[in-house]
Amino acid sequence: MRRFAVVVVIIFIACSVVQASSTPMEIVKNYIDQVINTLTNKELKITEKKERIEDILEKAIDWPYVSKMVLGLHYKEVKPKEFERFTYLFKEFIKKVYARKFLKYSGEKIVYHKESIDNDIATVTMSLITTKGQKIPIACRLHNVNGQWLIYDVLVEGISMVNNYRIQIHRIITQKGFDHLMKILKKKAKKK
Repeated sequence: MRRFAVVVVIIFIACSVVQASSTPMEIVKNYIDQVINTLTNKELKITEKKERIEDILEKAIDWPYVSKMVLGLHYKEVKPKEFERFTYLFKEFIKKVYARKFLKYSGEKIVYHKESIDNDIATVTMSLITTKGQKIPIACRLHNVNGQWLIYDVLVEGISMVNNYRIQIHRIITQKGFDHLMKILKKKAKKK
């Protein structure tokens, strides 16, 4: 699970702000380079790196779309204000969790394979090569929103981040209700 989280963060950050004239593959390559440069910058303190990562995650992801996807069937049950609050808390939780995990970067490399674009949906496939030489397959899914490619899911070894959170969120809502989920997210979003 730790490896999955680190890889997801690397890809989320790599797919951050997107230029309309760039292909998804170019975007991924460009931002992975920027992220690695940030992580290896010895002049930056850990807190500065963490803040930068959180800022990049803020811009990288289509948060309302991801929030809708992770809520799944429960999305239709949630009022607009509740959804807005959920999106905010979920975003803050994810940014904090993955920023912390991302700081565990230890020299992994990315090998790019291909991109496929179908209208406004793109998938960039690649492998993360660990420092021990293990190849971990990754697929980054983006969609084009008003001329910008934004990330909405990452698959690591075939496991979807969105599906993973959808299962967890469904279980909490089904067993204890939406309000309980919000309490959990609020607590986790505040965690340093």
